[in-house]
Amino acid sequence: MEPRAGTVRRKCERLADSKIEGDQPVSEAKLTEDMMIKLEKAIEQCGNDSLEIMNKIRQDYMSNVGGSWTGPAAQAALAKQEDFSDEWKRIQEILTKLLNGVTQTKNRVLDFSEEQKRNFEALNLGEDGKLFNSRMG
Repeated sequence: MEPRAGTVRRKCERLADSKIEGDQPVSEAKLTEDMMIKLEKAIEQCGNDSLEIMNKIRQDYMSNVGGSWTGPAAQAALAKQEDFSDEWKRIQEILTKLLNGVTQTKNRVLDFSEEQKRNFEALNLGEDGKLFNSRMG
């Protein structure tokens, strides 16, 4: 089953709007190892789905317009395909940077020893549970 642009967008929106541990939004939650792995997989899946959509657009163009077509309609179709291609390149760059950041963070967290994790949390989490609390300036 091929993904549609709306489906990919809804998946990404659900990920962004999802809640963790009750009513706590993702943006305010403490990420666990499992959540980082799920986030990494979700970003990869979003990229794969987007690439599949772009390939489908390209195939549809070639099957409907083809290289032998000429005239304004063919030029408009070609311009639209180029627009989609440019948009995909922009999305691909964003997803790649995001995935690299999440992967690097996950790897650093996983490389921490248990003692290092406790020390880091003690340094950076205030009484309110927020990272880099007001005592740190």
